Amino acid sequence: MAETQTENVLMHHLGSFGAGDIEGLLSDYTDDSTIITPDGVFRGLSKIKGLFEKFLSEIIPVGSDFVLSKKIIEDDIAYIVWSAESVNYKIPLGTDTFIVRDGKIVTQTVGMLMEEK
Repeated sequence: MAETQTENVLMHHLGSFGAGDIEGLLSDYTDDSTIITPDGVFRGLSKIKGLFEKFLSEIIPVGSDFVLSKKIIEDDIAYIVWSAESVNYKIPLGTDTFIVRDGKIVTQTVGMLMEEK
């Protein structure tokens, strides 16, 4: 089965995240994009950049264990289930939902069970 645009964007996003590539991550969004997390709503590239800078420096930096256990693609929606462990945190369950339009993530939601070590 051929990869869809949604899957291509998701795989680029995951690759950029794993490499700690903030600019690569930001290229998946627009200034109208929104990420919704338990800590609030992050709208626009500058807010999204700050979110990823914190996440990659404090929560799951490059080299942390990250396991993608499920990936579901349905039209313009991607859903993933994952777990991770870093020096500072253990995340036994995380989920993200991405809505992709015109090759960009327009909306993303993030939920995770996060335990500080």
